[in-house]
Amino acid sequence: MVSKLYISFLWHFHQPFYKDFSKGVYLLPWVRLHLIKNYHMMAKLVDRESVKVTFNFTPCLVEQMFDYIDKKADDPFINLSLKSPTSLNEEEKIFILKNFFNVNLDKVIKKNPRYSELFFKRGYSFDREKSYKVIKSFSDQDFLDLQVLFNLSWVSEIALREDEELRRLKDKGEKFTEREKLTLLKKQESLMKESMLMFKELYRNEKIEISTSPYSHPIMPLIINTDIAKRCQNTPLPSPPFSRPEDLNLQLKEGKKLIEETFEAKVSGLWPPEGAVSEEILPFIKKEGFKWFATDEIILYKSKKITKRRELYKPYKLGEVNVVFRDHTLSDLIGFTYSSMKTEDAVKDFMSRVRYIRDNLDEDGTLFIILDGENAWEFYPSSGVDFLSSIYKELKGEERVELTTVSEAISRVKSEELETIATGSWIEGNFRVWIGEEEDNISWRYLKLVRDDFEGFTQDEKKKAKKAMFAAEGSDWNWWYGNEHQKATHFEFDNLYRRHLMSVYEINNKKPPDFLFDSIIRGEEMVIQIEPKWLVKPLIDGKDTDFFEWANGGLWRGEASDGTMIISEPIIELIKFGFDMENIYFLVKFSKTGLS
Repeated sequence: MVSKLYISFLWHFHQPFYKDFSKGVYLLPWVRLHLIKNYHMMAKLVDRESVKVTFNFTPCLVEQMFDYIDKKADDPFINLSLKSPTSLNEEEKIFILKNFFNVNLDKVIKKNPRYSELFFKRGYSFDREKSYKVIKSFSDQDFLDLQVLFNLSWVSEIALREDEELRRLKDKGEKFTEREKLTLLKKQESLMKESMLMFKELYRNEKIEISTSPYSHPIMPLIINTDIAKRCQNTPLPSPPFSRPEDLNLQLKEGKKLIEETFEAKVSGLWPPEGAVSEEILPFIKKEGFKWFATDEIILYKSKKITKRRELYKPYKLGEVNVVFRDHTLSDLIGFTYSSMKTEDAVKDFMSRVRYIRDNLDEDGTLFIILDGENAWEFYPSSGVDFLSSIYKELKGEERVELTTVSEAISRVKSEELETIATGSWIEGNFRVWIGEEEDNISWRYLKLVRDDFEGFTQDEKKKAKKAMFAAEGSDWNWWYGNEHQKATHFEFDNLYRRHLMSVYEINNKKPPDFLFDSIIRGEEMVIQIEPKWLVKPLIDGKDTDFFEWANGGLWRGEASDGTMIISEPIIELIKFGFDMENIYFLVKFSKTGLS
């Protein structure tokens, strides 16, 4: 049988609440910067290539987008970009030198001579001890160039190619004027508005489907009850458990309403944050009228005995609600691997995998590629424009392949009944990233204590503090707690999380509990991701030729830094290690940065 493959990209757009609700100030700039750069690019490409995709917008992201579009956002990154260098005080100069190099080192800074010059003048690391000395070495022109280069680096690659004034600024590269800087910042305002108008127009023209997630992107099963994690992991859990199913109900209801009103759209689909699911979330999904939700293929394998890989390539049904499963390999190749390959090689590899899936179907099938639609592009040449444009073109021209929205794909291929849905997320089929380690469990305990206090507030007080309470229930804070992700940003996110909890009180002129003033982070250590299981005997030939050589050994992976300093590769990508009865063995793999 000649089968057809319906391919659905679901691009997940999300940023947590960066706004300090009690002070009304944005502590981090990522909503604005991604809106100007990546969201604009994603909308433009869909329109230009005339393809169909699904965009998943989180309500907390969209709410913040309109703070910026409507000029309601008090953001120091904007304020200090607007300010003339001659008017900057010492603290403002320190802020700029600390934060305005927060772009990809290899793809942006090193490819721009002036940006590189300013970066190395400042130094790879930057702390208060040497900051006052460093700022004296920077001239007003240095600060002006840095203001322009930082903001220019967060402009959509397509806009840089199509807009004559922006292209001229990029080509000029240095010695910018105050007038040119203000022109750039005005262009950014226009790009933000244009981005949202494009998404609305694409929806009206039936080019895209819009789906959503609960309001602040919480891990749905854990908001219902943290003890649900016992089914998929053997770790210590908070006791007593956090359990607020009514909050999940409200987050789904209010979130869906906001997205439908914003885009004038009918929302049928739900991306449970981090693909985190369990049986308990199903009544909530059904109650709010969602027709489908998505998660990772690992959940399918835990839910049903799978004998052939092609069983992944179809929609499933749980009662009245459809569930689709992302192809983990293809999604992660786009998210984490193809950026380090030549564009033509990456596209060739992707298409060969698509053809293999199509050619091994025994009936029409679906392929769901679901991933972050913003962060991956920072690591691609041309910010991912050439790669994604090529992928769309190739798929459009491929026989027996059709790009569709998720809802359309479900309507084209018969769904198979699924008896149950397993508990877990897209990461290893469990919730370990968000709960189970000491820091994670402390954060859940704090959340419970504050939420219990919130319950005793008056209705008026609850109304004022609800948004801060929702924000604290988001998944992003626990992403950085524990040992899974060792990066500079975990201190910023720890501060943001505790600020949200404090705001619950401060908005109502109440004193926050003392425990919220102390960091949850318990200190740094080198984290071994995989411990040795048994003896190893690798061939000492300078190559990592056989998986089984190191299968019983340990593994440590280097983490890229993407905090307030810089986004760059680690020097060492990974270390494999193990031992036999006579020797201990190490395999050290350097990154491109390390080798250079």
